[in-house]
Amino acid sequence: MKRFPLIRVILLVVSTVSLIFAGNTGKISGLVTEEQSGFPLAGANIIIEGLAMGSASDLDGNYVILNVPPGVQTLKVRMIGYKTVTVTEVQVTMNLTTIINVQMSTEVLGMEEIVVVAKRPIVVKDIAHSEFNIESKQIESLPVTELS
Repeated sequence: MKRFPLIRVILLVVSTVSLIFAGNTGKISGLVTEEQSGFPLAGANIIIEGLAMGSASDLDGNYVILNVPPGVQTLKVRMIGYKTVTVTEVQVTMNLTTIINVQMSTEVLGMEEIVVVAKRPIVVKDIAHSEFNIESKQIESLPVTELS
């Protein structure tokens, strides 16, 4: 007979604790599409400014950011080849999903040309045997017409 009141007290404590911690964050989700064609964009980065939170869009352009603190947030959507989109005044409410759909327009990237010249190291550490390398410049500078 004493077991039933103890079980009831334990169930009451567990259910009260679960209600205290339930529903203190929200969720932001949506769809990222290309502005002109309307096709979904996969791999766009959606970041909440000021927080270390974000997500990337999947193959269908959908994204979800979980456990967002309630309040007004600012989203930045970035993708290579597209203009960065900033969405301000995003109202996040506890236990609710805020849907933010974003359309991105293309942007031409102006970048300088970078020239990388590869050079062979003098000593190669991976080779365990002797080796002799001759470059084409050395062969051209030899005072012979034929090489055998």
